[in-house]
Amino acid sequence: MTLWYLLCLLVILQSCAARLPTNCKPSSYKISLVVPETSLTSTGNTFTGNVDITFQLMQKTSSLQLHSSHDRLTIKTLQLKHIATDTIIPQTSSVDETDVLTITTTQELEVGNYNLQISYDGRLSTTDMNGVYKSSYVDSTGTKKYLVATQFEATHARKGFPCFDEPSYKATFTVDITVPKGFLAMSNTEVISQNAPSLSTVRYQFQPTPVMSTYLVAFVVSDFTCTEVPGSSTKNHVCSRSETVNTRYWAVEVTPKLLNSLNVYTGIPYTESISKLDQVALPDFRSGAMENWGLITYREAYMLYDTSEDTVGTKINAATTIAHELSHSWFGNVVTMAWWSETFLNEGFATYFQYHTTHEIYPEWQLDKQFVVKTVHSALAEDDLPSALALQSDVETPAQIDTKFGNSYDKGGSVLRMVEHFMGSANFKRGIQQYLSTNKNKNTKPANLWTALSVAVDNTVSMLPATLPNVMQNWIEKAGFPLITVTKTNKNTLALKQERFLFSGSDTTTKWYVPVTYTTSVDTAKFEKTSPHLWIEPDKEATIQVPDGASWIILNNQQTGFYRVNYDDALWAEIEKALKTDSFGGIAELSRAQIVDDLFNLAKPKKVSYSKALNIINFISNDISYYTWYAARRGFSFLLDKIGFESDLGKAIKADVLKLMDKVYKSVPYTDLKPTDDLYTLKQTEVIGLACRLQHPECIEMSKSLPAKDLRNIVYCNALRHSKDSTDWDYLWNAYVKSNSLSEASNLLQVLGCSTDKNILNKYLQKTITDSEIRLQDRATVFSSVLNGNPSSLDIALTFLIEHQQEIETQYATMSALTKLMDIEKYGDKPG
Repeated sequence: MTLWYLLCLLVILQSCAARLPTNCKPSSYKISLVVPETSLTSTGNTFTGNVDITFQLMQKTSSLQLHSSHDRLTIKTLQLKHIATDTIIPQTSSVDETDVLTITTTQELEVGNYNLQISYDGRLSTTDMNGVYKSSYVDSTGTKKYLVATQFEATHARKGFPCFDEPSYKATFTVDITVPKGFLAMSNTEVISQNAPSLSTVRYQFQPTPVMSTYLVAFVVSDFTCTEVPGSSTKNHVCSRSETVNTRYWAVEVTPKLLNSLNVYTGIPYTESISKLDQVALPDFRSGAMENWGLITYREAYMLYDTSEDTVGTKINAATTIAHELSHSWFGNVVTMAWWSETFLNEGFATYFQYHTTHEIYPEWQLDKQFVVKTVHSALAEDDLPSALALQSDVETPAQIDTKFGNSYDKGGSVLRMVEHFMGSANFKRGIQQYLSTNKNKNTKPANLWTALSVAVDNTVSMLPATLPNVMQNWIEKAGFPLITVTKTNKNTLALKQERFLFSGSDTTTKWYVPVTYTTSVDTAKFEKTSPHLWIEPDKEATIQVPDGASWIILNNQQTGFYRVNYDDALWAEIEKALKTDSFGGIAELSRAQIVDDLFNLAKPKKVSYSKALNIINFISNDISYYTWYAARRGFSFLLDKIGFESDLGKAIKADVLKLMDKVYKSVPYTDLKPTDDLYTLKQTEVIGLACRLQHPECIEMSKSLPAKDLRNIVYCNALRHSKDSTDWDYLWNAYVKSNSLSEASNLLQVLGCSTDKNILNKYLQKTITDSEIRLQDRATVFSSVLNGNPSSLDIALTFLIEHQQEIETQYATMSALTKLMDIEKYGDKPG
């Protein structure tokens, strides 16, 4: 059991109210905020606000409900007015612990339009990076600077202003912010006026936003500077603390390219909805990034890129993260899911397009192939538990809503990729354009997507076994995915049957419409064909007639289908025989990666034996493909984590894997750097990282020289594992403290958990509750660093958590704050 799951067990979730009544429909908000000078120093944590909400009442009532945080906002005055009669209506109000503001009137309210004005005091959070929160950084002169930022997704807008805080309550928002002179205020839209209410303050007034949901409202108050993005059709800036100006260039370069690609694909220009785009890198930010419309916010390490210090992985991650957030401008902002149950309609599309769009611009990164081993394989691994959630599942409370930010990304993106391939790319694109144009400024459910895609399907190209809504129903409404078992019934006939694949337990009732592609030994060119050869329907078996002379068959070309495949002994034997020839029998590299990943996972529930799986996987001794070894590294790491790296069996497996690695290791020697070949560098980092984890003797030699930036973490981690005292750890800790690069600092935090010294690791964990030199956003990284640095460190982390539960709760306001940070670590710092 991982630390993340144990943290979840320690969280006592507050009871929360169900959804708001549907009798009110807000149309506009006017929000006026004042951030006093004291709140941008070490002393103050407050702001004041006024919100003016215009809404339509659609049913008679004497009680109105909306959201207002009970512990962040204190309501001072509240006035309700009937607009047509200009009558102020007597009322009383109260806010309960579930953040529901109830307004009770002495007389029944008639149907009509109303205006609600509320003035309030707000508290800036310094422990939770949500709602309106306060952050800080130390500039190049050693001066501590303060800023205020927001994170309103999913249910935190109510911590910034009273509102109808559900995604279906779309409205326009007109914001003005008064700040101390010398500070810059930014919000979703352009500044239309700037004046000085006093000698010491500046008031920024912003244009009204497009119609949008409350969670997309945002503002930042800081002393940041900005760089204009040239070559863009919109007013476009990249902003950060001034010391990082030279690391903005990468975001400046990729943003207009990505934006133009998305404009063309969607058929809706970005500027059709909003006139500007600011992207801001924040020193403290809970998520990887957040798609606030017109004001996208990022962790510094996810937007900024230092060519002299940061890795190729950082560069690619910044590009794909920016693509993810930009795609939300259409998928989430222009068209928004109706409720958090359908979060995949936002995040699945953003995940799909972060790869698709970036691959179009930088094909040399092969992100179409990286999608398989990094997203499809991750989604399958998350979705094979009995506790897995369906992409669309009922949620009500904020705690339940948070669970939707797991598989909505990887599984959502993987399922949409499957749909693209069985429909055909041209049909899929037409359908997406139809979906966006039909539902612009609206909220949608999956049915709206299937309707749009159905219109675009060319029946002469895509032969569906049922209507598209029926085909997709269980992919969306049921957890899990199919295992397709292939059995040879006679010389040329194969039988295919499906069942839900589970790591443990069984489910004999859930079935899917499964698109099947395949390639045989007599026509290896068909690995490129991803439109279905046939479909397996629920409760039906299917058959394949293989051509004469075919020795092997591989299902699921390019792993475009979201399922695993098992074969009978005879078919596995033919596949193994082909894989162990010099050319792998013509089996494509993505299919080889799929075979490795499937075999490791089929062995877990004993669908195949480990001995059989490993015997087949031994073909990788002759394979130098990045994708095959990415899958192999994941599989071997899981196996060694379970049996123990230092157990007798673990030592034997490590030795065997190092032998299997000989050819691929020699293909990427640490002395042979290729700075212009990013894919080579990714492979080199992956292979050498695994070799050092398995204690390859050359890793000791590597640590004696100054490592290349992409290998630095591997070398440092390996050095700490073999360090005899605290000297090396102290050296790297001091490097972390002095680092001006958030990316480098984050990497060093991951490395510092590699020590095997119990006292050092306890000292490191102690810093999460006593040492302000570790930023709040990075404190969960310390826990994951200790867990990932050495499998034997689990007991150390758990003991620390139990012994220091009270201090942790104090430090993080509630234990759930740390749990949410651990969510980010668990899911790999997912963007918003």
